[in-house]
Amino acid sequence: MNLFGGKLKSKWIGPLVVKKTYPSGFFDLVNKKGEEFKVNGHRVKPYLSLDEEEVVEELKLEEP
Repeated sequence: MNLFGGKLKSKWIGPLVVKKTYPSGFFDLVNKKGEEFKVNGHRVKPYLSLDEEEVVEELKLEEP
């Protein structure tokens, strides 16, 4: 029996990408499926993944 029909389904699964910020404090977020929705900035928290490798550029210097 489904009482709400997906109305209360969470959109907050997985890391989300901030597509746009507004001066009023709202954000446009995009999930992995490409679905976009607006949220209040007070509800957004930073997500730092430990799974991804950090890209580091190495530059070797020579003596003059």
